[in-house]
Amino acid sequence: MASQNLIFLTGCINPNGTYGTKIQDPTIRLHEYLVCIKFYLLNTKLRVLFVENSGIDISQYFYDDIKNGRLEVLTYQGNKTKHRGKGYSEMEIIEHAIAYSEFFKNAHYIIKITGRYRILNIRKIMDFYETMTKHIISITFYPNMKFCDAKIFLAKAEFYEKYLVQYKESINDPEHYYFEHALNKATLLYLAEKDNLFCYLPHYPRIFGTSGTFGTDYNSQFHVWLIKELLYKLKIRIGIRLYMN
Repeated sequence: MASQNLIFLTGCINPNGTYGTKIQDPTIRLHEYLVCIKFYLLNTKLRVLFVENSGIDISQYFYDDIKNGRLEVLTYQGNKTKHRGKGYSEMEIIEHAIAYSEFFKNAHYIIKITGRYRILNIRKIMDFYETMTKHIISITFYPNMKFCDAKIFLAKAEFYEKYLVQYKESINDPEHYYFEHALNKATLLYLAEKDNLFCYLPHYPRIFGTSGTFGTDYNSQFHVWLIKELLYKLKIRIGIRLYMN
């Protein structure tokens, strides 16, 4: 039986001037989304959910994958609050997935990834969660504990439905309150209120892609990633020791 863990990719093919989005060209963005979806279909055995908010349906490119139950594609005409920035739109995409996705409703763990990024070591990351029975959340905190990394994180559906989306109206990129702030608050509340465990991502994500905010490329070269992976493992060990003491 295929794993019920889910890769959830968020997308906006035509930002149409959304605040804080550097890469605006719909042709470039469409190509990047198609490449990423194909990557996850080919390099994992997991179901993939892609939710797009500018009304551009890409189902025609993945007829067989949709038919055989590997991929679910949802699109809707959203992005009507582009003045509040891409973080607000991201939260609306998550709300749409909660309301309309069959994959989302039936998933065990949901790993949310920015849809234009390929996580080259995704298989190793997701293998860690195959036998996980406890309720956990895997996320990366920034050192000041005011932000969480929104490029990739994993949690149960309950976290998205009952904790994360309640902070939607707080997000306003021009006023410097970002999705990462909301994600941080939701995570801390989730850990405080529920009998759940925080768990580091098992590996440092090896990201291939271009930042939608800054237009810069992530360096995914193996030797660069390996250094980051070793430092990441060291940080995990130090964190565990501090926790145990």
